[in-house]
Amino acid sequence: GFPHQYSIDISAGAIEFMKRRNCSLRPEMQWLVGDVTQLPRELEAGTFDLIIEKSTLDALFCSDQSARDVACCLHEAHR
Repeated sequence: GFPHQYSIDISAGAIEFMKRRNCSLRPEMQWLVGDVTQLPRELEAGTFDLIIEKSTLDALFCSDQSARDVACCLHEAHR
């Protein structure tokens, strides 16, 4: 498996729900409230070897600032 996994969501409620739901199944997972267009600074450049994105870009494409938001998200993923 993958021992170091992070789940990041802008919604504190979603993170709390998933943390409670998965605490016994995935105790090693890190749950962070964060904006993917500006990741928390504790996630240093090079923190991730692989990022699996599931529908975040779909949501960003619907924003009023979609081009900027998508570009920022991809920049943060690349760092």
